[in-house]
Amino acid sequence: MLLGLATDFDGKTITIETASNGCTNKGSFRLDFKNNVLTVYRIQRDTCKAMPSKVKFTYSLEEVGINPHKPFPVGNLFIVNENLAGM
Repeated sequence: MLLGLATDFDGKTITIETASNGCTNKGSFRLDFKNNVLTVYRIQRDTCKAMPSKVKFTYSLEEVGINPHKPFPVGNLFIVNENLAGM
């Protein structure tokens, strides 16, 4: 689950916020933009034993395929508490 998501028009980026037990990195995710819907998939489970904490990863809009001039929905659920994010 995601903890947050932010876009930056000037920087032409999108940033996801998620929970990590110490081993999550940008390569742990795949961002799919299909039928104008963005869905973030965790493709690598974080099996480390550190206390869960929030981490952020930034992607360019171009690499994800998002047009910065068009609205789009997000297909993910969000949660506020990183301790419940379910590694």
